[in-house]
Amino acid sequence: MVEKTKEIFESDFCLSITGNAGPKKGDSDKEIGKVFISISTINDTLNYEFTFGNHRERVVNKAINKALELLLFEIKRH
Repeated sequence: MVEKTKEIFESDFCLSITGNAGPKKGDSDKEIGKVFISISTINDTLNYEFTFGNHRERVVNKAINKALELLLFEIKRH
């Protein structure tokens, strides 16, 4: 997802977030709070997996903050 989006927008950096924020497990086989963040940089694609608990709003906020933190780190590194 992140690589295709980077390609479509002709961007140097791109990030994507997916996972199960809850409140119910639903159709997902992933536990509630499991989040995956991918960052595509100029040179490579990095994938991260986190578990942020089971409170939906907290999971969403933590995922956004972590994704932006990782993206900022990669931008500074390049």
